[in-house]
Amino acid sequence: MEDIIEKHLQEWEAKGLNQLPDEVAVEMSDPEQDEDEEWRIWKAIPSTVTEAELKAVEALIGYELPPSYKRFLGYKHFYEFKIGPCTFCSHPIHYWRGCLSEMIFRTYPEEYLMGKGLIPFAAWSDWGALCFDSSNRVGNEYQIVRWDHEKPHETELIFNNINHLLNDLDKNSVEYRE
Repeated sequence: MEDIIEKHLQEWEAKGLNQLPDEVAVEMSDPEQDEDEEWRIWKAIPSTVTEAELKAVEALIGYELPPSYKRFLGYKHFYEFKIGPCTFCSHPIHYWRGCLSEMIFRTYPEEYLMGKGLIPFAAWSDWGALCFDSSNRVGNEYQIVRWDHEKPHETELIFNNINHLLNDLDKNSVEYRE
C-alpha cells in the first residue's frame, strides 16, 4: 500500500499538481516557495494520526474503520490524492477529521449512503463515490462499493478492501488516463 501511495504522490508532485489557491499548513508547505506566489505548493508528509483520533472518528460515524483504511490514514497527510478516476478524501495535517466528516455527512445524501451503512471515502470520477459497505465484510475488512448519484438506490461491488482498490488503480492508472 505505502509504495503505491508514495509513487502516485510523487507523480502528482512531479507534474506540479500539488498546489492550492489556499493556505497550506506550515508543516506541509514548500519552504523554498516565494511568499508572493498566489498558489501555495504543498508536500505530503508522514501522518500524525493517532489511535485515539481514529477511535473518535469511529465514534462520530458509528462504525469501525477497516484496518487497511486506518493504515492508509496513518501513512501520509496530503491535500489531494488521485489515482485515475479515484480522488481520495483530503487528508491535511490539522483538519483531516473535518475533511473526512464533510465527505461522509455532507458531500453525498445521507439517506443513500450513511443511512444504509455505506461510508464514503473517495470520489469516483465526477459521478459518484467509493464507499465501505459496513454490511459486507471479508474478514475484518469492509467490501468497497461504487455509488452512482444518477442511480442512488444502487451500488456496485468493486473491491474486497482498499488494498485491492489501490493495486487495481495502480495497475490500470495508465489505462485510466487515456
